[in-house]
Amino acid sequence: MLRHTKPKKRLTRFRSVTEQVGLVGLGNAGRPIAQRLLKAGYSVKVFDLEKSKSEFLARLGACVASSAREAAGKITLIALPSSREVVKAVLGKNGVLEGLKKRDILVDLSGTAPQTAKKIEAEAKKRGVRFLGATLHASGAPAVTLAQGSAALVVGGDRRVAGEVLEIFKTFAAKIILVRDVAIPKALKIAIIMMAVPGHLAAAEAAFWLAAQAVDPRLLYRVMSETGSLTGVRYLKRILQGGIGQGGMMRNTKKDLTLARSVAKKIGFSLPFMQRASQILRQASAMGLEKEDLPKALRIFYQSRLGVNLKTSLPVEVIEGAPRKRPAVIRL
Repeated sequence: MLRHTKPKKRLTRFRSVTEQVGLVGLGNAGRPIAQRLLKAGYSVKVFDLEKSKSEFLARLGACVASSAREAAGKITLIALPSSREVVKAVLGKNGVLEGLKKRDILVDLSGTAPQTAKKIEAEAKKRGVRFLGATLHASGAPAVTLAQGSAALVVGGDRRVAGEVLEIFKTFAAKIILVRDVAIPKALKIAIIMMAVPGHLAAAEAAFWLAAQAVDPRLLYRVMSETGSLTGVRYLKRILQGGIGQGGMMRNTKKDLTLARSVAKKIGFSLPFMQRASQILRQASAMGLEKEDLPKALRIFYQSRLGVNLKTSLPVEVIEGAPRKRPAVIRL
């Protein structure tokens, strides 16, 4: 006997929830995200204090808002450099929160302090706005990995809310990791930077220490590669390459260390290693290296301070657009 079953409904794209996505901040992260959303067929309303950035995206089909408030929609993404800009753009006059309605969703992708995420969540809740705290993880080259849709995204907050915007996240992230608190992604991102900075500092000092003894640092790279010292070899490789190539700026790294030390101070926790690392980055900044990526800045800094010329180098790998895999969602 044949059973007649109802045909399964086809899953519709996120456009069934909203046709327009608001995006505030069009820097190294915001611009490629906007481009990915437009390419996927979403209507995107953008705002940035630098009008030229909005005008570029307008030529690609984006709508341009005259303020952060005007850019707000049922789904609004924030991609700004630090807590200061985010608080002003969201909670300030003509900020995003003024333009949001009850049940709208606000997602902060910025590199902000955990306390900032909690503050925005509390203010959003007063208005009935649902908030997610998130961080982008682009392996040092957001302009490349986000444009390819191959970045990772850690999202904190109500998983049912996150579920409503997964399709949008999938347009620019190949891996989406869900955690249960809006502040956790911010804390984890800072912790990752806290581990990466000493790694680069140690690699730079080791390379110049060898060079000062007329030992080619590339030998260290080869030995570490052959003996399985994979964590250290990654940092050494970047120093020898003279930078990541299309990577983030050192000033962002310095900002994250400042956030780490600020949180540590509030909870009565000592970070002597981070304090010393911050001092070195400040000295490198004084040399005008803030806009260089961290490995390149450290190579120039140590070369200048130690008087040793690191002539040896490794070629910078070209990050090519490999076929994009189906985005994965991981729930922790």
